[in-house]
Amino acid sequence: MRKKLLKTMVAGATLLTMLAVTACGNTETGQSVEETTVTSTDTSDEETGTSSPLATGNESQYDIIEEEYKIAWVGWGNTDYIGAGIQSYCEYLDEQMPEVTFVYSDAGLRGSDAMVSEVEALCQSGVDAVIAYLPSAPMADVCKKYGVWLGAGTNLVSDQELLDYLEESGIWLGYCPHGDEEFEGRSAVETMYEMGDRNFVLIATDPGHPAGDARYKGMKEFLESKDDATILGEYRGADGNQGLADLLALHGTNVDAVGKTSASQSHGLEGAVGALAAAGVNDAHISVTDVSESAAELFDSGVLAFMNGGDRIDAGVMVVPAINALQGNYEGPVYLYPNYVQMHSSEDMDDFFQYVENTEIPPFTADELRAWMKCYNPDATNEGFKEYLETEFTIENIAARHADLFGK
Repeated sequence: MRKKLLKTMVAGATLLTMLAVTACGNTETGQSVEETTVTSTDTSDEETGTSSPLATGNESQYDIIEEEYKIAWVGWGNTDYIGAGIQSYCEYLDEQMPEVTFVYSDAGLRGSDAMVSEVEALCQSGVDAVIAYLPSAPMADVCKKYGVWLGAGTNLVSDQELLDYLEESGIWLGYCPHGDEEFEGRSAVETMYEMGDRNFVLIATDPGHPAGDARYKGMKEFLESKDDATILGEYRGADGNQGLADLLALHGTNVDAVGKTSASQSHGLEGAVGALAAAGVNDAHISVTDVSESAAELFDSGVLAFMNGGDRIDAGVMVVPAINALQGNYEGPVYLYPNYVQMHSSEDMDDFFQYVENTEIPPFTADELRAWMKCYNPDATNEGFKEYLETEFTIENIAARHADLFGK
């Protein structure tokens, strides 16, 4: 009951605070923070009268701490596949961990100014830690002012000056950006190169997005290293599928392959396939360093050559360094790089959705994360957690660890 009431109070306090903060709108978009969506989930057993045994397999083996911490995920919303997956895993942890309550914000849709204003509103409402999509120096200043811990999920901090500033702030938890983005970019176009494709177009998100920048860099560097590969054109911007259509209008059937850094929103795979069809380009391949739920048919048709995924854990696993810090066991920031899961067929996709994207049996259960919190395991370390996460995030290891949960 305490947790249920706490969630309601957090959501109400946050919304009231944000309604009061109307003078800090995003100067880039003209939207104010009062338009930001903040939600809190409540899936407590008291409300539903049921439990979710498959979520952990058993009741927790640990004596659960009495403290209840509020953690905010400041992302870009849950209307796209990746955003929904990230929130889904946080909701699972919220349900399975009495010690954690998540609140959610989509301020990342509105730029850096909106995120900073949103984080201040969240700090004023009493959150204990913030996991942000794109951390910044002003955001760190706000968190430090209120004594709130700050970490990042889904993105690394590639700006060394910013990283130094965050590390010197005293409230920096670290980040979980997921994998080696440059390697994934190289793998995406290398797959098509090995299939015999030589004439490429590259479609990437706006410059300034750390993950997108790294994926694009990996793609371009691989192709530039091959004397017989040609980059016919490139587009970097918000409307990826329109950019692709424009490049196809110039190059038409000369295009063998399309390398994409995103499959979300206006960069979606269906729109890209539509652009190829409209241009009469029937034999080209697409590789994307992202995941799309509807990709199985595209693999089977032969148009999709490569896809990767696994981002859904990136915000949720940051509860480990957050609770360690909040319990007085801060060891310094931890930088986590769990590998992406690469897919080259619809069969690969089936395994991916069973073992990685499963909402009832996630890749890391609540107790598997608790094992790396010092309040439950005094021998836990940042380095041990990093090694565990990076080693165990494969389909083979997930299937082996959770064989009993899947009844195998």
